[in-house]
Amino acid sequence: MYGDSARTEKMKEIHFYTAKPPEGCYTTWTETEMALYMGEDVIHTTQMGLLHTQLFDQDYAVFIHGLNDSVYEIKLGPDNERTKREIKMDQNLFKMWQAGEFDKKPKRRRQP
Repeated sequence: MYGDSARTEKMKEIHFYTAKPPEGCYTTWTETEMALYMGEDVIHTTQMGLLHTQLFDQDYAVFIHGLNDSVYEIKLGPDNERTKREIKMDQNLFKMWQAGEFDKKPKRRRQP
């Protein structure tokens, strides 16, 4: 449901930078949209507004690079280290990020 284990294609990656982007990082909306349109295997961008669940449909693994060189992945489904929420296709990842949903690690869930 959340990933096709039989998939033989290599997963593409998109890296969003909130601070200290690397050299060669796309810094405009147009550059980033063109890279997505062309299906580049690895994209580095500062354009957080393009953080959306349709990236999963395009076979992108989504990574956020924050302050102090912290990096985390946002995945479709319940297996996310930075939120207790299950990530679903109808959610707005940008608004979740903007609201601080991924700012800190969630507390461990209690086992019944």
